[in-house]
Parts: sequence; structure tokens; C-alpha cells
Amino acid sequence: MFFLGRFTDSWANLEKSCPQRRLPCYNNDLAVMHRSFTSPGMPPAFAAMIKASWVCREPEHFLKVEEMKYVQALAMTLVVAFSFGIQNVQAGCGTCDKSIVENASNIEGFKTLVAAVKAADLVDTLSKGGPFTVFAPTDEAFAKLPEGTLEELLKPENKDKLVSILTYHVVPGAVMAKDVVKLERAKTVQGKNVRIKVDGGKVKVNGANVVKTDVKSLNGVIHVIDKVILPPEKKAGN
Repeated sequence: MFFLGRFTDSWANLEKSCPQRRLPCYNNDLAVMHRSFTSPGMPPAFAAMIKASWVCREPEHFLKVEEMKYVQALAMTLVVAFSFGIQNVQAGCGTCDKSIVENASNIEGFKTLVAAVKAADLVDTLSKGGPFTVFAPTDEAFAKLPEGTLEELLKPENKDKLVSILTYHVVPGAVMAKDVVKLERAKTVQGKNVRIKVDGGKVKVNGANVVKTDVKSLNGVIHVIDKVILPPEKKAGN
């Protein structure tokens, strides 16, 4: 409303300053409208078109107020359409305004992962920290673990081991798929490296297939994998 009000007031001032119904050269009133329309993010072509209609002209080439109103109305329509389009692009992401944990909770197939993250007290870290890249195992991936393994990991006394396994699936920084394929390894939050391999157009992380990529989140990105990856065992004597 402020934007529209300033636009209307500027026109009222212009008409008062033009008793012969002709526009003056570029003046303060026009400068106000120029600042209104040439906002950050506007395509240069729009801004150039708007500004071009306000340049100083010879008297015989002045536009009538009614003609200028038409030009400015058209420009305003284009600006509003452009702004609306940008908002829809942002909203179209669907996951960009939610944290990694929120997205994992909302997407079908990650109930076990979310339960494990809660048991390991990593909800706050993966919700407010980051950015992180999470290689997220599906419920089916957890089901492939040896019988009884998951139940043992979820016990309070095994929390440290669970934290170690989960953080082995997390890499610092938001690494999109196009960048993951350029890597051979990546250091995880757990401290050890994961191996990354591209074979026949498929990406594997420690042998797990990446089945979905680039679930963009507020604090990072999720890549879905079909297997739980386990950190290397400590060697005896270490």
C-alpha cells in the first residue's frame, strides 16, 4: 500500500506542476518514482525501459500526462508480475524454508532416521546448526541391518555409538549433487572420511547408492541413500 500510495502522490504532484498537461524534464517527483520502480532484483531491461520514459526531452517531444500514465501503468504491471514470479520460484522449492530434521520428518520413508536422531539428541544440531550435507538412509536401508542391531543402537547405553554412526552420514557444508560427483572422499562430522564413487552414472557413498539428491533445506541439503553406512572400526591398540 505504501508503494501504491507513493506512486499516486507522485502523479498528483506532477499534474499540479504541469498546467499545460505536459510533463517537465526529469525532476524530483520523477526521481521518487524512479526509486520506487528500480528496486534491487529488477531485470535491467525493465529498469531501463522505465527510466527511458523519464529522460529529459525537447518540449515538442514531451509526453502528455495521460500518455505517461499509460506507460507507467504498464511498467508497474511488469514489476508486479516479476515480483510475483520471484516469490513463486522461492515458494516452489517446498523444502527450502524447513530444517533438515523438519524435512526428514515430513518426507515419507525417514521415520527410523528421525527416531534415531531423537535418540542421539541430535535434533537441535541438525535443525539449528550447519549448513550440513546429510546422506540420509531410508527406512528400508535401516531394515537391512542385521536383526536386533537397530534396537540395540536405540538403547540409552549405546548413545555414543549411535551418535558416531549418524554423524558419519553428515558432511559439513551444503554440497549439492553436482559437486558431490567431483569428490573422491569427504570428511564427515564424525571425523572419518566417506568414499564417493561415480560408476555408470550412479553415485555411491561407501557402497550405498544415492537414490535421490538435492533436497534443499534451510540449513543444508539431503541426499537419500539405500544403505546405512558404518564408520570404520578402530584398530586394536588405537
